[in-house]
Amino acid sequence: MRILIVSPFLNNIGGTEIEAMYSTIFLSQSNIFKEVYLFSPLAPSNDMLNKIVYDHGIKVFSYPALLNFPNILRLDNKIKRNLNLSSSPLKFLYWYSKRRKYDKIYILTSQTLEYSLPILKAFDDSKITMKFTMFQQKAFSNKLKKYLAKVHFNIVMSKDQKNFFNQNFGLTNVLVQDIFTPNENNLLKVNSRRTYDFGVFGRLSKEKQIEDAIILIKKLHGMGICSSLLIQGIGDLNYLKYLNTIIFENELQNFITINYESLSPTETELFFNQISTFLITSVSEGGPITGLEAMASGIPVLCYNVGAMSERLGKYQWLVAEDHEQLFKSAMRLLNLSERDYKKLSNSLRNIYLDEHANQNKLEKLKKILG
Repeated sequence: MRILIVSPFLNNIGGTEIEAMYSTIFLSQSNIFKEVYLFSPLAPSNDMLNKIVYDHGIKVFSYPALLNFPNILRLDNKIKRNLNLSSSPLKFLYWYSKRRKYDKIYILTSQTLEYSLPILKAFDDSKITMKFTMFQQKAFSNKLKKYLAKVHFNIVMSKDQKNFFNQNFGLTNVLVQDIFTPNENNLLKVNSRRTYDFGVFGRLSKEKQIEDAIILIKKLHGMGICSSLLIQGIGDLNYLKYLNTIIFENELQNFITINYESLSPTETELFFNQISTFLITSVSEGGPITGLEAMASGIPVLCYNVGAMSERLGKYQWLVAEDHEQLFKSAMRLLNLSERDYKKLSNSLRNIYLDEHANQNKLEKLKKILG
């Protein structure tokens, strides 16, 4: 069998891109599929991602350059507008010409299906499985129902997300399947030096709400607790400037470090080796993948009620905050743990990861879904 894995982007190092790559790698090693292909609309230009993909001999492709020529784009939009179509007619024809090449289609997406509509329309619905790597309830609309109801399966990352599909769309083809953890073997060996009290890792962008982490440090200092924070990642330079301004205005330069540098998905233990607690301050993610990386590292995760984190953390619901005040109280509780209790929490979170979220378990489940 041949499978096509579809990702909206491969130029960033975000959860969707990593999930696309590692799904492709693991499935290519599973002996279920004769050939595994990875597609994104634009060719990958990130050297780090290119190295990971091509080192594993994965067949990667994107739309022909011709489809992005200005005159062709104008023609495509004109046909789409005149015929009142919901997606690109030329991209539909491109995929229609390939409808017999693939036995299975695995589409990674958010609630915005525009990029994948030509594929959904060109292929037999029974071949298609969709996975939602980002999840915001307010972003869904009823017009998506006809697409979601027809595909083989829709995969989400938590029971709450599945219940949303069931209750709002009446869908019965929804499964829960978490995302793969890159660098799992190295993360499981982490024994943190705990140089920083808190850490934030990932893309620097407004929706991550990293300023909440800085405000947390400010509030702790106001209580006489000189906590430290490490922020690492690359992204929006204007947002980086904004974060630095907040740090400077609150005189926290000696306690907060921003390392504007990316890490390969195969080197993330270098970050987790430095922190005591991992902070997730975003509120609109399906996972996020960094939460799994922290748990594999035995690093407590303090987060808002985002994505699958509440279910992942299981009995440790006091680590899941509904607002910033609760985040502050839980941070105080973590800082007041004895070394013995911290180690106990660390080992327990790592064991939860091994029992419920290990890659091998997820791979076996995905093989059954796609096989």
